[in-house]
Amino acid sequence: MELTYYLALLRRRLVLLLLCALVGGAAGYAAIATRAPEYRATTTIYVTMARSESVSALVQGSTYTRNLVQSYVRLATTPTVLDPVIAQLGLDTSAGALAGSIDAEAGLDTAMLDITASAGSADQAAQIANAVGAQVREEALRLAPGTGSSDPSLISVSTVAEATPPGGPSGLSAKLVAIAGMLAGLAAAIGVVVGADLLSTRVRSGVDVAEITDAPVLAGIPVQRPGGGRRQSRGTKAEGLRTLRTHLRLMTGPGSHPLITLALAGPPRRLRGARRDGTSALALGLARALADAETTVLLVEADLRRPTLARTLGLPATPGLADVLAGRAGLEFAVRSSGQADVDVLVAGQCPDDPVELLGTAAARRLFDGLRQRYDVVLLTAPPLGPVADAAVLAAAGDGAVVLTDARSTTRDALAGALSSLHLARARVIGVVLTGLAPGVGATTTWTPALDHLEAVPDLLRPAGPVPTPGPAGPPDPSGNGAAPGRGTRPTGVDGDPGLRAGEVSRVR
Repeated sequence: MELTYYLALLRRRLVLLLLCALVGGAAGYAAIATRAPEYRATTTIYVTMARSESVSALVQGSTYTRNLVQSYVRLATTPTVLDPVIAQLGLDTSAGALAGSIDAEAGLDTAMLDITASAGSADQAAQIANAVGAQVREEALRLAPGTGSSDPSLISVSTVAEATPPGGPSGLSAKLVAIAGMLAGLAAAIGVVVGADLLSTRVRSGVDVAEITDAPVLAGIPVQRPGGGRRQSRGTKAEGLRTLRTHLRLMTGPGSHPLITLALAGPPRRLRGARRDGTSALALGLARALADAETTVLLVEADLRRPTLARTLGLPATPGLADVLAGRAGLEFAVRSSGQADVDVLVAGQCPDDPVELLGTAAARRLFDGLRQRYDVVLLTAPPLGPVADAAVLAAAGDGAVVLTDARSTTRDALAGALSSLHLARARVIGVVLTGLAPGVGATTTWTPALDHLEAVPDLLRPAGPVPTPGPAGPPDPSGNGAAPGRGTRPTGVDGDPGLRAGEVSRVR
């Protein structure tokens, strides 16, 4: 995954990152602000031999005193030293508790001992440090060999630096702790966001698609911002639809009249308790984008299970596709205008009990072939791929399927299953369209249109198998390219299986 993808991911989660940073900073500041101030004072004592008669005795004495100092480190926190200090200063504590606030340390290869005391006030810290140092000196002299009035001690213990009250509390400042807390909160939030993204199985980019199939990614459609209104035509969603239109036109070639099925891979996401796959909305946007390029388009709602197009456009629910196929209405009464020039719609109509049987009939194939002759492009919206076979049947009867993925719900397994169902139905996969992308995630960070597929399959949307034989002479083609569209026989992939040429069906890994 590209670095720019993760930068865009963090930008989308900027509010969460800032919130975690603020929480971390507040927690760090609260931790240091609520803790009682601690003052530290240090006294230093020096241990040496009281007398030395020769150079060799001096060297041996130096080694001896260094070993003694290491013993005094432990002596400073024993009750033998601390009980007299508690009695002298009148402290309300025990020797064990006071030992926790005493830190004795001897430097490497030195005969000096630093005794540091911690307390709630500066004066008390200095008093405890000096008292402990004095008591260590007394105990050291008492324990040293040769102690007595007639036989003075072999060592000398003296204080070289008395403890003085410190000018302020020890430890880090509240500002530094708050900054550290902010950085820790920010790092934790980044780790959670990136980790959740890495562990996610959703299809969010062209890289995820490339791991499953060789089919090209035709476009990326972001989520429409609320309140976009008319400005949406200049937004990223409209730009994504225009990109999809351009790639489809490049792949169909001039003079073709493709019949394209649009279907979501896997089950749709739930929104307020209802399942919304967004296929009809995307198909309607694509139809209008095609019409803007002076192309006549018919949008057929072939989703006979959960139709939504009539309600979206404010049209009567009947008659529709199911009524025409059942013989209850004529095509001329069922096809209606969408409200935009060059875009007609054929809504679902009265839904049958078994839609897949109705869509797989010879009457349905004859109807679709007839619609090709009337329009430059025919778009079919189908139920999601996987749960039912409607989309696979429609794609096999037409020129292939454009598989839609929703970055918010479509998983890699769902996409692989959808492509597998199309492969089993001997239907072509025209390409994949990424939908539901977060605003601000552009094409450069989420997908790469695989235009190299165009050289390998320049006629991807044209029917496979034998070249259609010309039928009876018909009216000349206004474009001057030969007979009128739709003349002759056109084998389909349902009953008249034409076979598949190598490279035309996308491989599912």
